[in-house]
Amino acid sequence: MKLCPSCKLRYPEEATQCFVDRTALIAAPDPYLGAVVAGRYRIEEVLGSGGMSTVYRAMGSGGERPVAVKIFRRELLGDGKLRERFRREAANTRRLAHRNIIEILDEGELDDGVPFLVMELLQGNTLEGVLKRANGALGIERAVHLLRQLAAGLARAHDFQVLHRDLKPENLYVCPQPDGSELLKILDFGIGRFTHDTRLTNSGEIFGTPQYMAPERITSTEAGTAADLYAMGCIMYRCVTGVLPFVAKDVTGFLVQHLREIPRPPRLLNAMVPPELDALILQCLEKEPALRPVDAHAIERALSALGASHPLPRRPSGGLLPQVPAVRTIPPEVVRTSVHGMFTAESASRWGRRVEIFGAMLSRAFPSGTTPALAESFGALRSTALRMTEVHAQWRVQQQRIDALAAQARDAHERFGRAMDALGEDLSQSRQRAQAAHAEVHHARELLRDAQEQFARAHAAVLALGADVVAGPEAVERYRSASTALDSAAGLQERARAAGEAALAREAEGKDLAFQIEALRAQLEHVAQTSEDEEAAVQTEVGALATDLAQMEASLVGAANALTTALRGREDLAALFRELETNAA
Repeated sequence: MKLCPSCKLRYPEEATQCFVDRTALIAAPDPYLGAVVAGRYRIEEVLGSGGMSTVYRAMGSGGERPVAVKIFRRELLGDGKLRERFRREAANTRRLAHRNIIEILDEGELDDGVPFLVMELLQGNTLEGVLKRANGALGIERAVHLLRQLAAGLARAHDFQVLHRDLKPENLYVCPQPDGSELLKILDFGIGRFTHDTRLTNSGEIFGTPQYMAPERITSTEAGTAADLYAMGCIMYRCVTGVLPFVAKDVTGFLVQHLREIPRPPRLLNAMVPPELDALILQCLEKEPALRPVDAHAIERALSALGASHPLPRRPSGGLLPQVPAVRTIPPEVVRTSVHGMFTAESASRWGRRVEIFGAMLSRAFPSGTTPALAESFGALRSTALRMTEVHAQWRVQQQRIDALAAQARDAHERFGRAMDALGEDLSQSRQRAQAAHAEVHHARELLRDAQEQFARAHAAVLALGADVVAGPEAVERYRSASTALDSAAGLQERARAAGEAALAREAEGKDLAFQIEALRAQLEHVAQTSEDEEAAVQTEVGALATDLAQMEASLVGAANALTTALRGREDLAALFRELETNAA
């Protein structure tokens, strides 16, 4: 495809100059630059590329909000697993609706079958970039502020049974805010999955980043939410010390250390780390999942308490981090209105004016009547321009319908999210109470076992007196010791029984809350699916209208090119051609 840098019209590869002002055409630097995705997102520049996709900056149909469009690599279309992971990134993320998780606005496939997803466009830098820029540990206050947000976003994902499975600083984005604070966003749920999803991982296949991988992720593909908490522990460790908990020369070295080695306490590397934070990080890095915090809510509570005692100093307003530069862009002169100009009301109006100019040219050049060929080209030009105005109006109406449906869906997701936060927090505290109750059961049983052993020894000492026991100080002491041990054992047996009943009550409380959360998830699934089905139906109409508009643009360019080829060069039309060229800008 070639483009006119002046009027932004598209031409086939064989074309050399624009029909309007004979401007030399340029080759599109990227096959998707200038394209309109899903009939509503105009791609303007490349932001970055990865192994699975390329991310572009684009403008929404209304022109008021820039977005990021991630497009799957065409050469990977044959890899079904990668395509499914790409699809899951949208499916796993879109319904979470949390300020600390990137917002997915749209998803689908291009006309050529290439999957895409549309995300909010973030300004700032990855946490990896922030850490490299710091060249060491972050300040404790800043680290706690960012990590608390990570825990909050992770808690929302886990409440909806979504695992990330590749948490690392590269997948966390730090966005400067107008008040000088920083907002953290979790990105890339591409290899994440719902806990009930069919696995994409083959036997012996490991996905994730070795520096942040939980031991159970290495030995099993069935790792749960605790594996994300371990990865968060690694991130926390690096934020407050400037280094990873384990350092190795190769992947195998990292995996072995995650499985066997105990990390050094962060306070040994940074004396500014509070004891509570040191203990929390080490708990997250426990080898046994059951010994880690009960969930991300518990980590958030702990970090919130630390944040209260270590408040973040208020920063002056303004950007804190540099914006990541674009890798490749459309030349500035092409970006002005977008290559696909037919998706703007101004373009429809401009074509209407061009029809008037061409009509004036024909009247002046052929006052007695034009040739059949020119009359046919002009008729096609005029009828297509009129039809374009009608279709563009329909396209705008459908866009507004999609926007309204999307707004309703976001509102619903936010309502469900708030309800889930409340239930999730209750469940988290219930889990902590259950954990404490089970710890009390274990402790009471250990004490009971010791008391029973002590009674057994005391009883054996009494039996050793024989049947002809003689009353005396020794016999009295042995009987007294046995009686005391028996009373202690009886009391501890009652304590263990009460602790067991309390633990069962806590478990029942947790099961009830889990049932409520599952019911809430089911409601959201129904609402979200209904909303997505409605949006998909309207999106089909939008796509059809967008295709019509693209075909109309090609028809208009062809008809206008035929007219200018026949009429250019006539001195009596020079003024009209100058007007045509002025109208092209």
